[in-house]
Amino acid sequence: MSTLPRNASEFAGVLAKSARAETPMVGLEVELGLLDSSGGAAVYDQVSALLEQIQSESGGRWTPVFEGENLVALTGRNSESVTLEPGGQVELSDGPAKNVSLGAAAAALKLNALAQAADSLGLQLVGGGLVPVSHEDAAWMPKARYGIMREWFASLGAEGLLAHTMMKRTLSVQVSLDYASPAHAEQLLRLAFRASPIATAIFAASPWHFGADRGEFQSFRAEAWRYTDPSRQGLIPTLLEPQSPEAALEAYAAHVLAAPMMFRVRGKEHIAMKGASFAEVLAKGAWPDGEPVSEADLWSQNGSVFTDARLKPGIVELRSTDGVVPGDDLARSLAEVPAFWAGLAYDDTARAAALARLGALSTEALLETYDEVPREGLAAEWGSEVILDVAQDLVGYAIAGIERLRAAGREGPLASEALAAVAARLEREESPCDILRDVEASGGRAALLDALRIPTGE
Repeated sequence: MSTLPRNASEFAGVLAKSARAETPMVGLEVELGLLDSSGGAAVYDQVSALLEQIQSESGGRWTPVFEGENLVALTGRNSESVTLEPGGQVELSDGPAKNVSLGAAAAALKLNALAQAADSLGLQLVGGGLVPVSHEDAAWMPKARYGIMREWFASLGAEGLLAHTMMKRTLSVQVSLDYASPAHAEQLLRLAFRASPIATAIFAASPWHFGADRGEFQSFRAEAWRYTDPSRQGLIPTLLEPQSPEAALEAYAAHVLAAPMMFRVRGKEHIAMKGASFAEVLAKGAWPDGEPVSEADLWSQNGSVFTDARLKPGIVELRSTDGVVPGDDLARSLAEVPAFWAGLAYDDTARAAALARLGALSTEALLETYDEVPREGLAAEWGSEVILDVAQDLVGYAIAGIERLRAAGREGPLASEALAAVAARLEREESPCDILRDVEASGGRAALLDALRIPTGE
């Protein structure tokens, strides 16, 4: 970035120029819960012990990252990382892969290794959309920015009612896809936001069985996000209707710059900003102390916005689904979410069909549906239909898209197998949450933890 942008229009220009016209890649991030031998939440010493063991056994593959004296992450040679999340969750962020099948298979091997290391320490690595412990039992991890975020969300009152639950307990599968042009970026953003409630319903895996009774949910992860921070969560309404690529990127950029600041990073220090305007700072080009605004400051602000889709240079990040339920084939389960998105995003015919199907619902009705989905899941209303109807169509488009990508040599069989499993589940009118409820009803908490546990691969 030769010149730092000073406003939303110039920031949009940066995003436009970062489009990647080469062969598109697939990135995968998987958040997992870590439990002790009794099924309770792991504390920091146990999480750090896991990171230490992974690093020590890696033969130099992983490099430790410290904040003060605290081990908080590992970074790998190929852009991958294992990071410590606010409530003791761990996140595997894998390097970009050439397609869904390769990416899911590689991630499965790394998760098998993580699970094996956890098992050797008497710990359990679990998936799903919510760490299966009460909010009070999950411990805060010692990272400075998490402390600042806690205080900021608490200051929001009712609007941030479940923000601490979001931080300490939510788990997700997040997918990163490349956009090839500004027009492609506009379409992917519109697809991501309009399909967000449907993706949440298809992959819902967090019933509310783990604390004070708030009734039953399909995705309590999604409900927690609804009450985190209205300035940085959920959908961006200005991106729900078709518009020019320039207008769409500027609308995204304006949303990011308008989000109140939680913190800034200066050297190794996190400084609480208590809602200051980054847009004003960017326009001046300097912080109140006179230090110039940097490119890192801009991307830090972008990273503090947690909408269901988020842009990074050349990438759209899709963030609307619960975490993985391992099933009987971890790699296939990991491929479900990225295959759904890649089948729609990377095939022109599938993307056009999906946008036409999704665009028939008004923005007002879509926003109402978005609020219903955490509780109702596939049964939530979609105009005169229910989400299950649209979900089956979108998965059908994604299957056809993946098959065309396979015919072009751009995808492998694992993505097809994953989507076939999703289609079969929808045919039974089920989400992963429904399956977890049945498991718990028949076998209790022990059976539920077995269903969520990431296998060691042995």
